[in-house]
This record gives sequence, C-alpha cells and structure tokens, in this order.
Amino acid sequence: MVSGGGFGTRQGNAQASVEEACFAELETRGMRRTSAHQAERRLAEGITGFVTLMVDERVGGPGGPLVVVSPVVGVRHEEAVRLAAGFLGLDPGRYSQPTFLLENLVPKSSFPPRWLVPDPAAIPDVARLLADDVIFHAYPWMERLSSAGALIRELELPRWGIHGVYVLAVLYMLDAGRLGDAKQALMRKALPRSHNPTTWGNDQFARYLAAFAEHFNVGLDVEHWPVRKPQPQSRRVTVKIRDKGTVQTGLRAAGRPDLTGRVSELTAGQIDQISERSTHILQTGAERDLSTAIGRAAAELLADIADDRK
Repeated sequence: MVSGGGFGTRQGNAQASVEEACFAELETRGMRRTSAHQAERRLAEGITGFVTLMVDERVGGPGGPLVVVSPVVGVRHEEAVRLAAGFLGLDPGRYSQPTFLLENLVPKSSFPPRWLVPDPAAIPDVARLLADDVIFHAYPWMERLSSAGALIRELELPRWGIHGVYVLAVLYMLDAGRLGDAKQALMRKALPRSHNPTTWGNDQFARYLAAFAEHFNVGLDVEHWPVRKPQPQSRRVTVKIRDKGTVQTGLRAAGRPDLTGRVSELTAGQIDQISERSTHILQTGAERDLSTAIGRAAAELLADIADDRK
C-alpha cells in the first residue's frame, strides 16, 4: 500500500475488493448477486428489483487514488423487458427501464460524497453505508413499483420522456391489450420522416415496430401516422466529444445510466463514432438536446458492440 493512504494494489484488484465487499453487504440485506456487477431481489411474480454497481478508480489527492462506487437501481418487469429488448435486438440483461442512479433517490441534504473509498481500511464502512442507502432509499422505491400498473404509471411521468417508451408500450399490451395507449406512446417516440415508402431515419425503431406488431398480432397503422415536421436548421451542428465523462453524462440524460459503466471500455475511435452519430441525430432533428443526442448515440454504439460480441 502507498503510505499516507490510497490503494497500492493494481486498479483492478482495488475495484474488485470494493465490489466484493459491497455485494457481501447487499446479500446480508436480502439481495442475491446474479452477475459480476449486479444483485437482485424478487418484488412480485415476474418483477425484480436490482442494484448495479459501477466501480471506478480516479486520481485522488496526496493520499493516492480513490475508488468510487456509483450504484444504479432499477425495477425490471421480466416479460416486458424480455420482449422490448428482443424487439430492439438487444440483450435483455443489458436493457431495463426504469433505472435511477441511487444518488437521485437519496435526499441531497444527506448526500455528501458517500461512496468514495480513499484506502483499503475504509472499504467495510463504505460497503455498509451503501447497503444502508439501498435499504432506506432504493427498497421503498422498488416496492412502490412492484406491479405492472405501478410501472406503467411511473413510465408515464414526464421525467421519463421518450426514454421508457419501449418498455411502456409492451406493458400497455400485457396490461389488457391497451393498443391505443401503446400507439400513442410509440408516436411520441418518433414519427416517420415520409410515407410511400415509410421511412424513419432510425432502423432500430423500425425493427422494434415490426417485431411488436408481429408478436402481438396487431396493426399499428403506421401508414396513417402523421409525418415528422422537418426541423429548421439555423446552423449546421457538429459534435466533437473530448472526454468519456461527456458520454456518461449523455447516457444519464438519455435515461440509460445502466450503460455508463461500459464507457471506460470505449476506444478513441469509438468515441469518434459517437460524435458522428450524435451529429447525425441533431442534424436530422431526431433530437434537439445535445446531451440526450450523445446518450442516444452512445447507447446505439454500445448495443452494436454487444451484438458483435455474440
């Protein structure tokens, strides 16, 4: 170890030690570790609450580096997520809504830098604190969303915008075949750019719609949806991403904090690809907010990477 504090072990070992301690504490609170980075608990038949730990090491002060834990909590309707992910061509294990950073559920008045680990001696205390925060702040939120109806009401809230639509539309169909509500939700997600033939500018959304209609044996009447109004372009926007933190911020803005832990894996070339994709998203008017456009582009690229590894 480095004298005066800090981690003297290799980065991977330090992170693994913190992660192991946190999951051990979560297991004493009734959670079950199901993968390298996630623990779950059953809320109701077919509905699961989960905690995903993103553990990273950052350059610290004179004492050395800090290990930082960023927990993401979520509720997964197993069937709805399985179907939505399948329609999108994604791995269900990597796609869930709703998800929150745990810090967003902890009252700000009681939120100092709670999950920073300055040295190995602090690991047990930080792990217990994190597990306590899951119990006191995440568990009540999970319990509140332990039914299909409650999840529908949550994903209908304005804060989720269009980011929970893929799961929400499936939930509408599983909840007594509410096709009209599902269509309205999907129309908020995107409208076609033109008809005859119908074009979207987003092949993933087109695949989702086709798979959705086939699975539920319904007609979405896409040919009668209004066409997206072109967005006036006052200037040509070009996005250039200079650091991975910008990508993580974008993923949170796009409602995909569950993917931020994978940003560290990206190469410089892949960051450039995200820049190009987000530029296209902004220029076509598919998204107006810069951070959200970057997040959408990053989520698409990470999905492509996952597909390539299969």
